[in-house]
Amino acid sequence: MPYLHAPLVRRVGPALLLALLAGCSAQPPSGPAANLAACQPLGDGSPDFSGGEDAAAAPGGLIVSFDDRRGGGRGSLRLLTDGAAGVALSDDLTGGVPARFHPHGIGTVETADGLWVMAVNHPDGWDGASSTVEVFQWSGGRLLHRRSVSLPGFQRLNDVLPVSAYAFYATNESRAAHGAARELLTYLLKRGDGSLLFHDGQATREVLGGFAFANSVERSGAETLAVSDSIKGQVLLLQGDIGSGRVHLAQTLDSGEGPDNLTRQADGNLLLARHDRLREFAQHAAGKSAVSPWSLARISPETGAVTTLVVSDGVEAPAVPVASMLPSGRVFLGSVFGRSYVCAAGALGMSKSTNTP
Repeated sequence: MPYLHAPLVRRVGPALLLALLAGCSAQPPSGPAANLAACQPLGDGSPDFSGGEDAAAAPGGLIVSFDDRRGGGRGSLRLLTDGAAGVALSDDLTGGVPARFHPHGIGTVETADGLWVMAVNHPDGWDGASSTVEVFQWSGGRLLHRRSVSLPGFQRLNDVLPVSAYAFYATNESRAAHGAARELLTYLLKRGDGSLLFHDGQATREVLGGFAFANSVERSGAETLAVSDSIKGQVLLLQGDIGSGRVHLAQTLDSGEGPDNLTRQADGNLLLARHDRLREFAQHAAGKSAVSPWSLARISPETGAVTTLVVSDGVEAPAVPVASMLPSGRVFLGSVFGRSYVCAAGALGMSKSTNTP
């Protein structure tokens, strides 16, 4: 998601940046209000459980990436389960490897060798000048670090979608450096050089360019990929041979303002978390406001329909970047800077049995 990094805010000035973003903001969506009274906060409130950015399917639950973006500690990947004994979060599954770890988007894939987990990492911090993809193998309830992959020329990775133990798709937000004037122009003009990439285990190539801010990449069915552009307010659908990277743009959907993470549902639809007012998100990211409105929407790749499920004023749980269904039928709800939650499906406009309203 466009975190409006501190160097950019300092360069143009918070007031100017917020005013410019206000001019770009669309009318927020209408819909039923999220019922956060039916949600349980995760963790003990410590920084170790702040910044629940993304989630991916894992044995018995979800692997969640946590990182305190306003602190200096190491991030973690933890297993979230919700069974007969209740909601539980594991300790860090990575065993402290790599040592410099600030996870962003994550993805999983099952192969003949078991479950593989990949995570975008910002080893020098969120404003740092480099990104990597860390590759882990699930073994004995832990994540064993197998390798770290750099993609030269693409240093602002956001999300990753593995298709094998070696091959993956990744989104690169932009080629503009954090805090550069060109980054501001990207926000204002709603065009840029963000990319969807494919890495086959040896080489990397651009699959699709022209994103103002390439964010989430998710699979929907055997032949469809979905990619969100947070600044343009779009979700792009690509079709083709996903395993080989030979896909093409099939449809562009108007998603509403601030689309963030996409998650695949059991019925083949996609669940999308949106930041409905980027101006207010900028204030929240800069520490000027405790509020950042958000909403959840369902996307049908088959019909192209985008349906708002619930909206939130962002007071109780601000800046939600992801929602993902647990095997129990309840829903993990992340937060960019604060605490995450597990919620009853109905509280977020979904059905426990079908994942649809």
